[in-house]
Amino acid sequence: MADRQLAKKGKSGVDNTFRRTWDTDDYAQRAAKREKEEKDIEESALDAKKRRRLERDPLHQGLIVERAKLKPRGYQLDLASRLGKTQVVTNSTPLNQQAGYYCNVCECILRDSQSYLDHINGKYHNRALGMSMVVEKSTADDVRKKFDELKKTKDDPAPIDSVLDGRFCLCCFTRCMHWLRFGT
Repeated sequence: MADRQLAKKGKSGVDNTFRRTWDTDDYAQRAAKREKEEKDIEESALDAKKRRRLERDPLHQGLIVERAKLKPRGYQLDLASRLGKTQVVTNSTPLNQQAGYYCNVCECILRDSQSYLDHINGKYHNRALGMSMVVEKSTADDVRKKFDELKKTKDDPAPIDSVLDGRFCLCCFTRCMHWLRFGT
């Protein structure tokens, strides 16, 4: 009845059956602009990371002329020293005292031993040390010399003090003398 009265007066009712139309060109431009801004931010972060890496690289600093071939580590990694220990970490704690493993060369923290080993053996860490990932090829003479060294060490048992330096006991996994009773 209300519709008839509106129709007689020449006024029509509110038409709420239409669908909203979207300006697809406007939204496409907005999306392209947002993607471009995100890409620029991402690239600037990557550039900063690359720049920091190059600053630590001895080849780009001019300290070395050519990268050395990959060499074995001259030290023993101590991954078990912080195992099972509790540590309080605050915002003001220095990086090298925070939880995890700290790399002095790359100035980064790695949260577990596996990622630390991957980092230590990885390309970027070795480049920061001035080494390439190319391994020097062994010749037949090098292999013979190594066999001779191993034969000498097998024939000449070392004194107890020098043997104890790098050995861990098989029963308690510490540096003790128990393993001498069980043999090697």
